[in-house]
Amino acid sequence: MTNRKFVVVTAALPYSNNVPHIGHMVGSHLPADVFARYQRFKGNFVVFVGGTDEHGTPIEVEAIKNNLTPDKLTDFYYGIHKKIYEWFDISYDNFSRTSKSKIHYEVTKRIFLRMYQSGVIIEKEDELPFDPKNNRFLPDRYVTGKCPYCGYEKAKGDQCENCGRLLDPKDLIDPKNAITGDPVILKKTRHLYFDLRKITEKLREWIEKKVNEFSNLTYSMSVSMLNAGLRERSITRDIKWGVPVPYQELWRITLDKIFNKIDFSSKEKMIYTLIESLKELGLVVEPEEEANLRSIVERNWPKIDKILEEFNHFDVYKDKVFYVWFDAPIGYLSFTIELLKDNFTIEELEEDISNVKILSLGESSAEIEIGEIKFRVTFKDSLESLEIIDIDPPYYFKYYKKIIKALLNAKQKRIAKNNINWRKFWTEGEIYHFIGKDNIPFHTLFWPGIIMSSNLYEKEDNIFDRPLTLPKNVFGYAYLTYEGSKISKSQRWGVFCDSLIDSEIHPDYWRFYLAYLIPENKDTSFLWDEFVQIINRVLVDSIGNLTHRILKFAWSNYKKLDGKADTQVIAIAKDYYKSVCNLIENGKISSGLKKIFEMSDKGNVLFQENKPWEDPKNKKPFIKGMLIYLITMYSLLSFYIPFHSMEFFRFLGIRLTREEELEKILEKPDEYNFEIKEEPKPLFKKLDVELISKIREIVTKPKY
Repeated sequence: MTNRKFVVVTAALPYSNNVPHIGHMVGSHLPADVFARYQRFKGNFVVFVGGTDEHGTPIEVEAIKNNLTPDKLTDFYYGIHKKIYEWFDISYDNFSRTSKSKIHYEVTKRIFLRMYQSGVIIEKEDELPFDPKNNRFLPDRYVTGKCPYCGYEKAKGDQCENCGRLLDPKDLIDPKNAITGDPVILKKTRHLYFDLRKITEKLREWIEKKVNEFSNLTYSMSVSMLNAGLRERSITRDIKWGVPVPYQELWRITLDKIFNKIDFSSKEKMIYTLIESLKELGLVVEPEEEANLRSIVERNWPKIDKILEEFNHFDVYKDKVFYVWFDAPIGYLSFTIELLKDNFTIEELEEDISNVKILSLGESSAEIEIGEIKFRVTFKDSLESLEIIDIDPPYYFKYYKKIIKALLNAKQKRIAKNNINWRKFWTEGEIYHFIGKDNIPFHTLFWPGIIMSSNLYEKEDNIFDRPLTLPKNVFGYAYLTYEGSKISKSQRWGVFCDSLIDSEIHPDYWRFYLAYLIPENKDTSFLWDEFVQIINRVLVDSIGNLTHRILKFAWSNYKKLDGKADTQVIAIAKDYYKSVCNLIENGKISSGLKKIFEMSDKGNVLFQENKPWEDPKNKKPFIKGMLIYLITMYSLLSFYIPFHSMEFFRFLGIRLTREEELEKILEKPDEYNFEIKEEPKPLFKKLDVELISKIREIVTKPKY
């Protein structure tokens, strides 16, 4: 296949201080997974990344509550999250962690320093909410009060969940400590800010070009925020758990910027010009700092190097870290780099390769098998390294490091240079984010603003040697409720994913109904009666019934389906395939599934109208056409219910993994033969009312 695209798919990083519920699954992980599977089927190079967001005061607070360190707490919750997404068959290529990745820390630091170089970082002294009892500043989200815009009584200090406005804790009317309920105390502190005002017009220009790509929800929220006016946003915090502010590098860069403006002819002139130069950069110089500078100058004059080594304007940031909402979206980038570095050494590859089989190994190519998947890898062989050029199939990157390690071992090489590295995706590719409604502004304004600002600094370094790509699309979804009311862990109101694993219902059934519920434009609600109805009437009675009728009829009358196929039936299948793909391409995951419902119903109508049982001998082309119709439908269903779709293809003895294989069947159906080798059995079974009653008791009770 030519013209393969490089595609990055991301799901919102869940916060690592609790377990996800079905609202989180519906809002990002599941739609992102469906989209990633669809893009892989199209034959594109696809990297699907996610992970746990592990920094910030909420983590520290939760750790204290549980008598744990933040490190131990995030270890615990990461394991729970990973287990849940694996059970749901969410096909992450890399599900990582912001607190455990050295690459994430380095990339966050580099992005920040590039932003500082481009002039969008300023400094402010501010009064922030402080908890005197625990001697800590409160994070924005731990302050609640009345929204000044819509009057919502439970708005948080960073954003109002009701109207979506980004807030500052001081904006709130009657602000209180969300933990204790006490009125907040304001205390002075100094922080670095991302001045979004400096790139507002660039953001507006970019967003306005997305009017026909963004959903109405995403576009309207983004434009509303722009029109309300962007302002500077704090990107540092007075805590220790997070990515440290690189205060020493920051001072070195600052000295480079202001050095020629400093007058070293006398002590007084040096002090004055140094302070004025710092202020010109938007930095705050307090009287205490000026006194400290004067003391250092008096002590070391005229040793300029000694003075500038001892004095550091940014020493106050030694014990500060980046705000969690600054480093979290950078995780999308750092997790991709983690997976697809420029180079891999044999020593750093810890992957288990016991299940990797090298089928053939030549001077410039190899065939490798992992499970049921066969890969063909092309490379350049040099004295101590391999340069990986290509991989086919192009989308199984979760196995990529295994493949590289197996090749290095077999060739007795130490280094693999990687042509299919992260730059292909983040500088040449398409980036798609899947998020809940409350995260839309951060992904259409804050995160693109970070990328734009980093790109403004044109000087290359050993990581960033070309501009990063802005998101192709940001798919923001409304909220999922439970039986019509907001999901609440404290009130045990909802379906909680840690308990769902013990539900005795196959993940595909949950995926099917939850995909149906994905709130594309407005809130939807999980309803137990509807869950049973959708599974029993749609999955079993419509899709399952059509599948069994076609396979059973073919088994009973032909066994082998060769020769001509009904072109009218195949034309209908093509139309449905095109329609579903178009919907998924535009992030309308639920609408895509509902179109498959329609396709299944149409298939049942076609079977009834053609009455093949009346003339089996002459209806073979029709049944062959209907089998290809099923193959098309299950190709689409494989994005939603992967296990049962694979079971369907296993029964036919075929493996369809990409669109070009399906297209060949649809374009030249007469050239393909299909054999039913055993009597078919129903693929799906109905949900029992008693089982649902039992499960309902389990899944509405979170374990942790």
